[in-house]
Amino acid sequence: METTNPTPAAEPTPDERTWAMLSHLGAVILLFLSGGVAAFLCPLVIWLVKKDESEFIAEHAKESLNFQISFWLILFIYACISGLLVCLAGLGILLLLLLPLFIVPAAFFGVMASIAANRGEIYRYPYALRLIA
Repeated sequence: METTNPTPAAEPTPDERTWAMLSHLGAVILLFLSGGVAAFLCPLVIWLVKKDESEFIAEHAKESLNFQISFWLILFIYACISGLLVCLAGLGILLLLLLPLFIVPAAFFGVMASIAANRGEIYRYPYALRLIA
């Protein structure tokens, strides 16, 4: 499932590890505070501000941002399919009721990524599309 790579070429400083960790934890916090709508904002802002300053921070912020985009894309597709099934048969209602359960693994992977960032490791989210390279 998730993979962590060993430490990058240069050991990240404590400040770099903190910013990298915040790119993941901020997304998890915003996931719950905004119902997930604004979860992409924290990694986006960190990536835009810190991408030229540190490759380590940029890598973590991009990974978090890619996961947030992928997560909402998958949820959108799932909701569309469920909506079609509601129209065709009553089965879609059960699938729509399961939508909030998707937040649990998203939060779990965000916490795992935060821990890896704090240890100075690169984290790769499972099932995330690498849209921002």
